[in-house]
Amino acid sequence: MYIIILIVISIIVLEIYCLLKNTMLETKTKILKKIEMEKNNDKILFNEYNVKDDKKIRHRPGKLMIKSDYNLFINTEFNNILVRKGYIYTIDAPFEIEIVNMSEENILYYYIEDM
Repeated sequence: MYIIILIVISIIVLEIYCLLKNTMLETKTKILKKIEMEKNNDKILFNEYNVKDDKKIRHRPGKLMIKSDYNLFINTEFNNILVRKGYIYTIDAPFEIEIVNMSEENILYYYIEDM
């Protein structure tokens, strides 16, 4: 009887740990390098970010883009958008990027905060 209760409790604790680990909003991302993009003859200096795991990352208003197709979502207060490669997204409100890494490869995205 005690063994069954111990197994159930350990499964519940493990599930709670995994849930908290995957939904943590703070992440260890770093700027790899500055990338210059052109849009309508305007040069935009993006910061390159590299993420390996599934993450939710909060950002301030700014511009965002990716060069390859990834499962990257922009979550704002009112809508959720799947990010498409080659488009520069201008977000006017604080937002959260949700990264779902299905291929276990490094995901690169480019972001610059509006001043």
